Amino acid sequence: MKNNSTRIVLKGGINAEYGPLLWHPRQSRAVVRSYKGHSGVIFDIKLDADRLYSVSDDRTLVIWQRDTGTMLHRLYGHTARVLKVTLVPWCSGVVTVGEDNQCLLWSRDTGSRLLSLTPHTGNGIRSVDCVENVMATGGWDATVAKVSLSENMLSCTQHQFVSSPESSPKFLSWTENAGLLVHLADGELRSYDSSLKSYEVVIPAEISDFRGYSKHCKVGNILVIGGRTGNISLLDCSNMELGTLPCSIKSKIFSLTPVSPESERMFLSCQDDGYVILWKISDNEFSATPRLHLSLPKCKNRWITSACMLPSHGSLVVGDRKGGIHLYSANTSDSVGVCGVPLHSIAGLHGDNGTSQITTSNNMVLSLGRDGHLRFLKVRGTKLVIIRKHKPLSGVCWVEKLEKKGKCTVAYYFHGQQFKVTVLETGNTVFATECGGAHRSWDVLIRNNTLYFSYINNSKVKTIKQWYQRRVRDVLKAGAFRKYKTTVGDKNTAINRVPRSRGKEIERK
Repeated sequence: MKNNSTRIVLKGGINAEYGPLLWHPRQSRAVVRSYKGHSGVIFDIKLDADRLYSVSDDRTLVIWQRDTGTMLHRLYGHTARVLKVTLVPWCSGVVTVGEDNQCLLWSRDTGSRLLSLTPHTGNGIRSVDCVENVMATGGWDATVAKVSLSENMLSCTQHQFVSSPESSPKFLSWTENAGLLVHLADGELRSYDSSLKSYEVVIPAEISDFRGYSKHCKVGNILVIGGRTGNISLLDCSNMELGTLPCSIKSKIFSLTPVSPESERMFLSCQDDGYVILWKISDNEFSATPRLHLSLPKCKNRWITSACMLPSHGSLVVGDRKGGIHLYSANTSDSVGVCGVPLHSIAGLHGDNGTSQITTSNNMVLSLGRDGHLRFLKVRGTKLVIIRKHKPLSGVCWVEKLEKKGKCTVAYYFHGQQFKVTVLETGNTVFATECGGAHRSWDVLIRNNTLYFSYINNSKVKTIKQWYQRRVRDVLKAGAFRKYKTTVGDKNTAINRVPRSRGKEIERK
């Protein structure tokens, strides 16, 4: 490698004790500098005017001061070995790729992550190179992909604030105009504007019925709030109009659950002893009326987590916290439906973590659980029949919901300490962030090619605003030979094929 008319030699190997090594061969055969800090094999090294970049199987990218050997940044983000690193002069960034199938773009100066992409499917990315704002990658899926970087893709803003020094936040939700609702423990409900710098008080703490306890759900642009004494209020998020429903039973509300599809404008309230009410929000008046009174079968965690109306069958399917699903008659003239006895139940279908989403498509019931499985069922007579099951994301259990965005299906899920958004058709992970796991209040909104994500951690509200696009790559070379690509050049795409015997060996794995 040449720099300032002086030939420089860099080496990284299996001896992690010494790290990357640097020589000036025209001056001396002795090692000029050893960069110590990695704990694994060094896979790739890059150099610019004053810094050195190295990646290793310890899953990190380390940025060094070239002349002194000082470690400037140790960057974590990959979940498997990091194989390649390259510089992106267009945005003063550096790109890393690895066996976790992630392509991460970092800032050279601050070390912050600017972008996370998954341009390939399969078992990893073997190579990467950049020319101006065009990035090319070669992966184990035997394709060469091109990603055109833009300023919009790199615009990621993060905001963190303490809602109130006196009271911690308990719930948050994005509105359709990218405003943020935050409910505090003292019962105060605040509405923040899109800048998150100013807010107005929607429900003052002094008159709130939700001090110390509240449950919530969104039905379209209506926020439903339930309290400890069985009281339910409706909030129109478009004009912040507040309404209160008549209290039918004086008991604690354990859950509020929207009923899909959203056009039905219905929700379920679950109270003591598994008592459930199906509410219908009026189209003309800002109120809701009870339609059905149901009862959940006895179980340890006796409340509802998901529900779906089947108008063609006159049925209602609900999922509970113990992973079971239940079929009810939705016909108000039916005596079985009125008294709330389930027509059929399948206990523990999705395991102890519960059912996360129930929808309908093509006369089938789609039940998504926190065991990571999507089950397809049909209503035959008064019974639910399991047709088949499918795991949309390999190695992932806590899938919260699947949503159609145009012609694509987007999955929202938790993987370890991360929250991720993945397009199932392409396998592209378009958003990923560390948030501490699933057991917290969070919400996500996709609007005008922008993704808004917010969550509560350590009594603080943290929000992220990032560019969003379902399609992030163009395939330059399809995998006709079903072998992986090992090199990508900046002028001509070079494809290194594995020997046929070795290729078959990899395919068997």
